[in-house]
Amino acid sequence: MTSTSGARAAGPRPVPETASGLRIAPQRRTPCLARLDRSRVWRPTRAVRVGQRVVGVRTTGDESADSVVEGLLRPRRVPTLDGVVPAHFSVELAVADRTAAPRRGLHLVYRDHEVVARRREPERLLADLLDLLDSAGHPDTVGLLAVRATAVVRGSTAVLLPEVWHGRLLLHQERLLAEGLDLRTARSHLLDVDALELVDRSRPTRAVRLGSWVLRTAEDAERIRPALAVQAGFGSVVNADTLGAGSALRMLAAVLTEVPAGAVGAVPDSALVDRVRGLAHHPGRAAGGRPPRGVAVGEPRAQTQMTPAT
Repeated sequence: MTSTSGARAAGPRPVPETASGLRIAPQRRTPCLARLDRSRVWRPTRAVRVGQRVVGVRTTGDESADSVVEGLLRPRRVPTLDGVVPAHFSVELAVADRTAAPRRGLHLVYRDHEVVARRREPERLLADLLDLLDSAGHPDTVGLLAVRATAVVRGSTAVLLPEVWHGRLLLHQERLLAEGLDLRTARSHLLDVDALELVDRSRPTRAVRLGSWVLRTAEDAERIRPALAVQAGFGSVVNADTLGAGSALRMLAAVLTEVPAGAVGAVPDSALVDRVRGLAHHPGRAAGGRPPRGVAVGEPRAQTQMTPAT
């Protein structure tokens, strides 16, 4: 593999289309990903179909563990593209030799270079992997808004939180469950703009109402300005290319017109679960503690001044 050097990352690879109409998902090469490539002995990358895209999955571990992953992925496999598709997901499985085991003795899944799932039980990790693969197909969904965020569900209401909190919250799942909070494994989520619901594509009858969307922005205000809210949210939309940037912005604006949007700054690890608990038990409350108004985005002037975050 060719690695990049310096702080500047290379652009995404082209997205070739296969003879069957499937498209290989792009991947952005970064120095962090190059270090992950070098730091483990990875088995050959397998091509796996998700929606109309193909992503790559590779593993490290002994042959028996690798064969379990192969059996899990077999119904989705596209063997003709093995070795062609980049490694979008890397599965690091603990082995008997503790000197070769993953950090903290955990089984891990990386998306590109970032840890997106960690478990002590391999069976639960593989279930997480399937959820993550399903989420990777979201960009091809038409008519729904696909966003990258951390989703916490309490009863029938979901709160979307900054994506960067997801990895940290995975370490506190038992505490969250004790508080009646369900942390969704995937970090890509589908929003039904008309119904204002978070849609579970594998279980469509399990859609939950979107209560609020807490964005991580530079402004730590009680009420986030309309244009800033849409701009910050647009950076989370992963299917803007499929929908078209204009349609994606209009759909996002429609969501934020009805759903309260808040803004939070940096939160220390020691206070993170308490902050999530407060947000989930009082949907619509921003960092200041009072319910913010629904974001109004009807002013054309505010929208024309926006520069979408990419």
